[in-house]
Amino acid sequence: MSYEKEVKAFTDYLTRKRYRKETIKTYRRVVSTFLNLIQKQPENITKSDLDDYETFCEKYSDNSLMNRFAGVNKYLRYLMEYEILGDKAEKWILKPPEKIQVIKHPMTKEQVEKIFKISKRNPRDHALFMTFYYGMLRRSEIIALNIENINFKERTMDILDAKGGDNKTINITQRCLDAIKNYIDNFREKPKSGYEKFLFLNEGRRISKTKMYNLHMEYKYMARFPPNFKFHPHLWRTTGITHYARIETNIEILKKQTRHRDANTLLGYVALASEEYKNSYDRVFETSETKETPKPKPVIETKPQPPQQTPQQIQPEPSKGNLKTELVRKLAMGEISQEVYLIAIKSLEEEKANTLNYYG
Repeated sequence: MSYEKEVKAFTDYLTRKRYRKETIKTYRRVVSTFLNLIQKQPENITKSDLDDYETFCEKYSDNSLMNRFAGVNKYLRYLMEYEILGDKAEKWILKPPEKIQVIKHPMTKEQVEKIFKISKRNPRDHALFMTFYYGMLRRSEIIALNIENINFKERTMDILDAKGGDNKTINITQRCLDAIKNYIDNFREKPKSGYEKFLFLNEGRRISKTKMYNLHMEYKYMARFPPNFKFHPHLWRTTGITHYARIETNIEILKKQTRHRDANTLLGYVALASEEYKNSYDRVFETSETKETPKPKPVIETKPQPPQQTPQQIQPEPSKGNLKTELVRKLAMGEISQEVYLIAIKSLEEEKANTLNYYG
């Protein structure tokens, strides 16, 4: 039994509600799976069908259940809104598991620069990786990026239909813009019909998720990253936000550039590289333990300094040159301070000026 008509009606509803294209695509797939599993028309859905779906989803990880449960829950509320199901369906809403905070390990600055260096031989990949890092963009945002979204003069980039359904303008570095311009002007392939506006192309069409994944596998090999190193598109966002947050501490600025509404979600991206984390730990414990048993400082013998003289005590010997020369010698030998030297010089100049005035 096909449920294309029911799924299309739900898709049209989400479109009217101005849901993001990626969200609509995900929910459509989820609801199609749900209806084909229970093999019932929407008006005949029961609590038992939701239980069966929950059992069906046991094979998925907790984090992957978030979208599956959200899609089915949205479908139930859609059916209630149009009175296809009664309000009793509100009690059938699936409770998603608590989201597991995945430990993030960002790249180091050296690893980022290594990828940039290797990718220079392919201007598209070079511009792509730089846009990922400096824009701190998601994979879907990179795929949807249009040439017209880039303002080279203002050094900004418009991110349309971003996660959450918002349009945002972010800053972008000149280094990244130069790489993008070089790709557009000299190396961007001829787009096929309907793909003229998209920035990053592959075989004339906008670059796909599969191509993105394959690119990262290729560059992981070329960069000689270890086999257990998880080099994937979202790592760029984690890395960019982490590096940015190490310098910029204003949470509102961070939220604006990274397009996060919730500060807690944003801080979940701010991961410390293992080396920096270890250094921080050592600064607290290793140095404090060292301070508990300080080593005795070696005694350095110093020569006694001659007592400082005031300008009135200075009696330069005529045989050693004029007064200014003698003052310089005493300053150099440490016999007088710089303050005394300046006072003496000023006194000599005033005396000389008075003498000239006296003799006319």
